[in-house]
Amino acid sequence: MVGMDYQATTTSRGDGLPAVRVLKTVGGSLGSVVITGVNDGAILIYNASTSDATKRATSKATSSLLIAAISTSTPVGTYTFDVDASDGLLMVTTGNAPTSTITYR
Repeated sequence: MVGMDYQATTTSRGDGLPAVRVLKTVGGSLGSVVITGVNDGAILIYNASTSDATKRATSKATSSLLIAAISTSTPVGTYTFDVDASDGLLMVTTGNAPTSTITYR
């Protein structure tokens, strides 16, 4: 089917500062997170298209939007999610994030 192919983005080792990246501004799905190198930071992926809580519906608290959390103790490997994200996909990296590939559509 047209439009069902996964897209991918990568993360490089972080610089210790938080970084926010919008992967999708409309609904879609998170396919997988492939950790290729560990580090002492984290990757958080939200069902959202903005990190500004004032631009979201009041019923959507940030804590309820988290769909994937890759912590510092996550080993190298592929983590499949295949989860719907009705509001978009927002990725936040903290600390020295692990190197990874994120697939989504």
